[in-house]
Amino acid sequence: MRRAIAFAWVLVLPQIAAADEQILTFDGEVPDDGLDHAFVEFEVPVGTVEIEVRHDDLSEANILDWGLEDPQGFRGWGGGNEEPAVVAAAAASRSYLTGAIEPGTWRVIIGKALVVESPATYHLEVVLRDVQTLAPQPERTPYVAAPALAGERRWYAGDLHVHSRESGDARPPLEEIAAFARSRGLDFVELSDHNVLSQLDFIAAAQADHPDLLLMPGMEFTTYGGHANAIGATTWVDHKIGQPEVTIAGAFAAIQDQGALVSINHPALALGNACLGCAWEHEIDPLQIDAVDLELAVHEP
Repeated sequence: MRRAIAFAWVLVLPQIAAADEQILTFDGEVPDDGLDHAFVEFEVPVGTVEIEVRHDDLSEANILDWGLEDPQGFRGWGGGNEEPAVVAAAAASRSYLTGAIEPGTWRVIIGKALVVESPATYHLEVVLRDVQTLAPQPERTPYVAAPALAGERRWYAGDLHVHSRESGDARPPLEEIAAFARSRGLDFVELSDHNVLSQLDFIAAAQADHPDLLLMPGMEFTTYGGHANAIGATTWVDHKIGQPEVTIAGAFAAIQDQGALVSINHPALALGNACLGCAWEHEIDPLQIDAVDLELAVHEP
């Protein structure tokens, strides 16, 4: 059941920008309702094969994050990605998922990462196309767990917190991550991109090229009140705390129910606006936590 949310917005009726696209324009204010996320709905007609969402928070002080839902639910979370989000059946921009463009009601997700100036405003342009402009991505394949790369008993070195280009704050593709990890003598890395699992689409190709490094699935469950690592997660878990039936306890249970582990990331990393939401603030039963980051400080004598 969806919660009704009031908006102040102006919709410019679709205008034909070219023979193969329509542009829906939304200008409005993000509601000051105490919730971390808001939504702007738009209708997708039959025959649409690609959607592009261009976004702007219209402010030098405010920071808004962006995501997308299709009629079935989650389609991607660009977070602070500055570039537009594009989705189609055979391709998608980083942080978003491929798949059929279903007609019906879609939603742009707006995350209130930092609101200094009120009201926070936004400008959205949703482009609906009947031809795909993105190049197909045949390298995307469904995730399949890799077999064990080694079986002997020994210490294995790895990194359980690695961001790929599927996160808005990172750029390296999996090939670059794998090459760097092996250059440092690592045996495994966990790909923990922010609130997405789109990186899993690229694991098979990268794993085949790097049989001496295990690429592990995962996701950094990123909220504005703390980050947690879902080590081994292959099913997306909703991070929009405060929305109907979305709680920290429920999210942690959903992570663990799929056999993944929950680790609280950098719980004491309080850097203000330099790292929004990095310090852990949520209340949670310690029995629901599998691990916690160890943060070591080096002090000069």
